[in-house]
Amino acid sequence: MKQLIALSVIATLAISCSTQKKTTPEVLTPQWELVWEDNFDVQGLPDSTVWSYETGYIRNGEAQFYTESRLENARVENENLVIEARKETGENDSITSASINTYGKKSILYGRVEVRQITHR
Repeated sequence: MKQLIALSVIATLAISCSTQKKTTPEVLTPQWELVWEDNFDVQGLPDSTVWSYETGYIRNGEAQFYTESRLENARVENENLVIEARKETGENDSITSASINTYGKKSILYGRVEVRQITHR
């Protein structure tokens, strides 16, 4: 069984609201400024200037082995990031997948991240 998860990510950062004193109480709505987005509009591997891979058996006794730069596990298709877990056959009969992040390349201290998820089974 394979499960595909497609993600589209938009990251935004909050900009402080007006600091002027108000004479009447008023609820302030934060103003957002887009500081980075990845629309996944280039087919193939995720953009290596933005995305890094974790590799190996990473955490919590998970069964999958995270691979690096392997189209079978992480790729951009039709403006979606596809992360696919695959049951491999052969010597090890293992499960492979991908884990990507923006560590050291993109970061947000305060803000909002918007993700659209489409799951296919």
